[in-house]
Amino acid sequence: MTSKDPDSSGRLYSADVIEGICEDYEIPRDRMSDLWAELEAAASVYIELSSSTESTPPHEIRQDLTDLAKVSAGLADQLVSLRPATADQLDGGIDLRHVRATSLASMDRPETPLTIPIGGSSVDFVLVDRADLAGILGDLASVASETASNIDEGKTGPGRVLALSRWVMMIAEAWRSYSGKAFTFNATNSGEPLSPAAVFASTLAAKLPSPPRQSRVNNEMKKHIKKHRAFHRKNSDQSQE
Repeated sequence: MTSKDPDSSGRLYSADVIEGICEDYEIPRDRMSDLWAELEAAASVYIELSSSTESTPPHEIRQDLTDLAKVSAGLADQLVSLRPATADQLDGGIDLRHVRATSLASMDRPETPLTIPIGGSSVDFVLVDRADLAGILGDLASVASETASNIDEGKTGPGRVLALSRWVMMIAEAWRSYSGKAFTFNATNSGEPLSPAAVFASTLAAKLPSPPRQSRVNNEMKKHIKKHRAFHRKNSDQSQE
């Protein structure tokens, strides 16, 4: 334990490493604990996926996610484009389910309303309607599509490839959130990182168990940036339609 963080035991990154990152990239000290937690979470995901014995080929995982995105997007579109009379009937059915679930709550055979639990509680929840469901399905489609695009094949095995891809995605989001800057990549001809985001990623990667080669980290950063830009460009184009 240290005076810098009372719960620093068992963490991959030391308080000195995180404090140095905050100082180097002008990240407010009061956000240090939150940043630390996110970087530890990313490292945990990397370690778990790297040690996975999952034998499913990456292209099959990608296809599953692509299919899920297509189905989810289709259901979301269908929910918002129902005929008025059909929409009225469905909305009435949802409302009836809410009423019946409430009235039967104290009985032995309660019905389950369409809800979203708050804080993992079965008692505290938010009732959802057709528009909410369409929004959730649309978000699921977007997440599944983006996740599918981040799965890549390589010669190091599905687990290791997916682990590094997911790790880069998570630390890139942390960088954008806490530094307020774009996640960019620039390096010397020999592959030494130059841009602040690239140095940030390289510093963290070096602390991972069985650290990946710098060339692999560089390639994964470049692929992530390309996919991130393409994804947001596509969403921007769709919002203008």
